[in-house]
Amino acid sequence: NFKITSASNNIFWLYLTNNPSQIRIGFNPAYSPVEVLLDDIEVRLPALYLSQDFNAWPTKPSYSGGISSFQGWTVNDCMVDAQDAYDGNSARLSTTYASAWIRSPYLPDGIGSIRFQLNKATTKDPVISVEVSSNNVSWTPIATVTSTVSGYTEHSFFYSDTSNHYVRFRHSAGNAITPVDNIQLTA
Repeated sequence: NFKITSASNNIFWLYLTNNPSQIRIGFNPAYSPVEVLLDDIEVRLPALYLSQDFNAWPTKPSYSGGISSFQGWTVNDCMVDAQDAYDGNSARLSTTYASAWIRSPYLPDGIGSIRFQLNKATTKDPVISVEVSSNNVSWTPIATVTSTVSGYTEHSFFYSDTSNHYVRFRHSAGNAITPVDNIQLTA
């Protein structure tokens, strides 16, 4: 819900990922003024960001605050800043195992290849579970990646799946802050 209280131009983008998608624009004639003007309506496919390097992401300087989203990507229990980054910024998953994750946007054509950089930034080995989902509710692990070498290592594999539409990188074990960077997906 939003309320416009002054006469000005306002632009609102609505992103709908569920089919069948609907938008409802309504007004209450009991309130004044009762006139609603809709102009310059544009319907198009949203930009789909298949890669995320976190460099344009707004800085998220603490793990608190829960979920944060940008360009369709979502992080939870995660900091986004330059510390321990491969280049620019990275996402650092906290040591809270099940709740620390990075999730892709909805991938309408399914999932192809998956590639990302994982950093062993401390003496403890971080463990990432790569998971997929068709509905963003039920998740199925498809790979477990453990980084045993200090610094960044690249991990990639091909996963051809048209029935799942989300990829999630979840901190699954290892009491270590886990920097992840340069995620690249294909459909």
